Amino acid sequence: MKSWAVETQILLQLLVLGAAKSALGAQRLYTPDWPSLDSRPLPDWFDEAKFGVFVHWGVFSVPAWGSEWFWWHWKGEGSLPYQLFMRENYPPGFSYADFGPQFTARFFDKWSWGYRRTMSISDTASESEIIAELVQTVSLGGNYLLNIGPTKDGLIVPIFQERLLAVGKWLRVNGEAIYSSKPWRVQLEKNESVWYTSEGAAVYAIFLKWPENGVLSLKSPQTTSSTQITMLGIQEDLEWSKSPHEDLLIHLPQLPPSALPSEFAWTIKMTGVE
Repeated sequence: MKSWAVETQILLQLLVLGAAKSALGAQRLYTPDWPSLDSRPLPDWFDEAKFGVFVHWGVFSVPAWGSEWFWWHWKGEGSLPYQLFMRENYPPGFSYADFGPQFTARFFDKWSWGYRRTMSISDTASESEIIAELVQTVSLGGNYLLNIGPTKDGLIVPIFQERLLAVGKWLRVNGEAIYSSKPWRVQLEKNESVWYTSEGAAVYAIFLKWPENGVLSLKSPQTTSSTQITMLGIQEDLEWSKSPHEDLLIHLPQLPPSALPSEFAWTIKMTGVE
């Protein structure tokens, strides 16, 4: 029994070693020039994730005044407001490196999300603005990176928490139209409030304004005998018809705002359309 276990362990080690060599052999060697570096393919996750969070966090979070360019504005440019700020808040001879011991990160939560303490709510994008930018960016084939900045202790201030939680809540319902999606043949509907994405045989129409009459009019999708239309977050199929001008008219659920599956933007899923 002991011999069998040893042989099995050796076999597993050989398999792992062989797989590692195979992976190394498959790696492409690049040269130190832009044409070579630009030829590197993007990893799959880069195009599939679509949404990411970029954290601006460093020694500049200690004064939490200005931005991550604090040192440059203070020492590089010698900006007067920065000179006055340091003169009024720190002793003579205080250097940028002296911020280091105060960068404690004692409340950093790796599972949570350049903080600036003078920032007002008008300096940040609203939940609806962030979601609209995300939808537009993904519809055009891009990836959306949202920048936040913790405090020197690693805390995420409430206004950033609100924004991140709102985007997460929206993606829980509508993420199917975002993650791994591709641009459709049309990106923006003519009414300028509907953006399209696609994934496989499905086409998604994400609309940012709820029509007053409860009917969403789309000119781009061409229906077929197998067309099926739903709203993400709603189980039942939606009724649809054609206008005299052959526009697709989608009859939206007659629900109060509190009962709708999401806020700020809603997603129509269509299959069997061209």
